[in-house]
Amino acid sequence: MKAEEIQRQAGRLREEQGLTKYRVAQDGIFSSCNAVTRFETGEQTAHLTTIERYLDYLGYKLEIVPK
Repeated sequence: MKAEEIQRQAGRLREEQGLTKYRVAQDGIFSSCNAVTRFETGEQTAHLTTIERYLDYLGYKLEIVPK
C-alpha cells in the first residue's frame, strides 16, 4: 500500500467519525484546513511520523503484519 492510499483512507476515517478538517486543524494536527486537504488527497506525501500521528488522533495505528 502506498502512502497516498493510507492518506486517503485516513480522510475517509475522519469523515466517518464526523470530524471536520477545521476541527483537525484546530486540534493542532495540521496547520490549516488546506494542509488537511493536501494530506488526505495525497497531493503532498507525508512523512511516516505524520501519518502515524494522524492515525493516532483518529484512534488507529499503522501496523506491519506478516502475509
